[in-house]
Amino acid sequence: MKRLQYIGQRSTARQVYELLNSPSTRYSPRPWNQFKPDDTLWWVIPSTEWPAYKYGKYVFWRDGEKIQCGLVIEKGFGTTVQAVFPSVKARGLMTEQDWMWNKMIKDMQSETAKQILGSIQESPICISINASLAQDPSDYDPFAEKKKIENIEFEFIDGGLNLLNYDFSDGSMEMLQTVKSLSEMAEALTINPASDWIWYDLYITIPFKRAEENKLETDSIDANQLLHIFEPLEQWIGLNV
Repeated sequence: MKRLQYIGQRSTARQVYELLNSPSTRYSPRPWNQFKPDDTLWWVIPSTEWPAYKYGKYVFWRDGEKIQCGLVIEKGFGTTVQAVFPSVKARGLMTEQDWMWNKMIKDMQSETAKQILGSIQESPICISINASLAQDPSDYDPFAEKKKIENIEFEFIDGGLNLLNYDFSDGSMEMLQTVKSLSEMAEALTINPASDWIWYDLYITIPFKRAEENKLETDSIDANQLLHIFEPLEQWIGLNV
C-alpha cells in the first residue's frame, strides 16, 4: 500500500482540486460536514453548482491510518416517487437522463466498467454501495445524518467481485450479496422493485497510507501521481453530463 504526502482527507482533496481547477474547467472542493472539515468526507466536484448529485465526484475520507481515495456516483429517486411527491423533481432529487449513474450502470452491464477497473495498477480496489430509504422523499436530504443506512462492500479482483462486508439495515441491498460480477451488480440494482425509493451512493476507492506528522517519505505520492492512478476513472467524473 502506497503512502500519500498528506496527513488527511482535507489536504488531499485541496491538493487534487488545485491541480484540476482551471478557467476552462471549474472544480469545487466540498466537505460533507462544513462544521468539521478536518474530520469529514471530502468531494472534489467537476462543477461550481451545488448540489451536484448528477456528477461523478472525486472522494476522500479518513479510515484509521489510511485515506480512502476514489470517486462516488449517486442515484436519486425514480419516476414512481415523483408521481407521489412532485417536489422531488423540483428539489433535484430525481435521477435524470444526464446523471452519471446512468452511464455507470450501462458500463457495468457491458464489459466497459470491467475493462476500466482492470486497467488500474493499484490495489485493492474496493466497490461499496450505501443505500438509504426515505420515508418521505420530498423531505429527503442526502447530506443529513442517517439513522439507518445499509452498506455493502466488495473487492474487485481478477475481473470479478468478492463480498467483504454487508451491514444490514432494511434489506435494501440484500439481493447484492450473491453477485460475482459488475454486470450482475448492475442487474440487481436495476431490477430491484424498490429502487425508485432508494438513494444509492456507489464508491470506487483505493486505500493509501496517510502521511505522518512532520515526516515526508521519499517514496510517498503527491496529488499529481494520485490523479494518474485514477486516470482510467476520469470518464465517470461527469464533465460531459
